[in-house]
Order: sequence, then structure tokens, then C-alpha cells
Amino acid sequence: MPSETDQIGVHVNGNDASDIAWGLGGLLDDMGEAALMGKRVRKPVARHFTWDKVADSTIDVHAGVVANRGKY
Repeated sequence: MPSETDQIGVHVNGNDASDIAWGLGGLLDDMGEAALMGKRVRKPVARHFTWDKVADSTIDVHAGVVANRGKY
């Protein structure tokens, strides 16, 4: 579990409006910490979500669709 100084986001239940409001409220209450989280998350996002990886994933999905065409 990341320490508070390593935190890069807020975990909420995406199907629960009150939980989402709680998460957003916490960020709005502490804009300084929200800005720090934004700075901390840039490197992991840049490492894991490059355009090359997005393109590879898209190609994999399309290949799977073509391979399974007519099976359903």
C-alpha cells in the first residue's frame, strides 16, 4: 500500500455517486495535495500509457475480433 507521500489518486466506487462526491470533495478541500498527486502520477502514466502501447492494444483487439468473426 502506498504511503501518503506516494499517493497518486483517490480510490472510490465508480458506481456510487456519494463515494465519487466524497473523493472529489477531498481533492477540492486540499488543492495543494491534489496538485502534488498530479505531479506524482505523471511518470507512471507516461511509462504505462504511451501511444505505442495504445496502438498495440488496439491492434490486439482488432485481431481478436477478426479471429472470432462468425463464432457468435
